[in-house]
Amino acid sequence: MTNEIIVRFNDSTPIDSYINNLQKEYNLDQIIVNDYLDIVDAYVLKCKNIENPITVINLLNKSNDVIYAEPNYIRD
Repeated sequence: MTNEIIVRFNDSTPIDSYINNLQKEYNLDQIIVNDYLDIVDAYVLKCKNIENPITVINLLNKSNDVIYAEPNYIRD
């Protein structure tokens, strides 16, 4: 598992402001949009200085603005 999360937001979600609010509300440090996966209409969020991205994934999955959030695993 990496420090990246794949997230699909609802179409009406303003992504930049959502991420900023998430960081402020839960005192998270540096979540940035690292990539966009066009084929699945999802974003790759990179979580810097966060030991366990599962915590952030759980927060995202509880939100009505998020369709799903999952870890970005490395394949060999």
